[in-house]
Amino acid sequence: MSPNPVTSGNNLTVSLTIKNQGSTTAFASTTRVQIKNAALTATITDQDQSTASIAAGGSLFQSYTVAIPAGTTPGSYNAYILLDRYGTAGQGGNTANDYGSSSSFNINTPVVIYTLNVASSNPSSGAYVYVGPNDTQGRAEGTTAFSRTFNPGTSWLP
Repeated sequence: MSPNPVTSGNNLTVSLTIKNQGSTTAFASTTRVQIKNAALTATITDQDQSTASIAAGGSLFQSYTVAIPAGTTPGSYNAYILLDRYGTAGQGGNTANDYGSSSSFNINTPVVIYTLNVASSNPSSGAYVYVGPNDTQGRAEGTTAFSRTFNPGTSWLP
């Protein structure tokens, strides 16, 4: 799964190799991809993905793009895969077709950045201005006209 961590409102890529362990060709089918929180109390996404037929003993690499909804609670999540969701592959029952990811990934909150712009009506004055606290680059001062970038929740009281 990549990227890890993924930021809510962005895409996660889930990649896997599906092997047909049967003695006949598995027909085209549908693979179910679910993203659930680590406690398994909430499903964040639930998608159907097309899977091509696979020859007996053959393998198929699949890579699925999964949209992580904006506003998803930050934390640890897992991807769960169900092969042949609707039983169309012609390989018997689905009892051995469930796969839960063995590794978790994290969803982070997007970082919002605020910018402070300072301008002078008299640029030749060379006024020196202190902005506190330091910005995301560690800068706190400037002259006449400058910009500084801050993360949300940044505050400073003299």
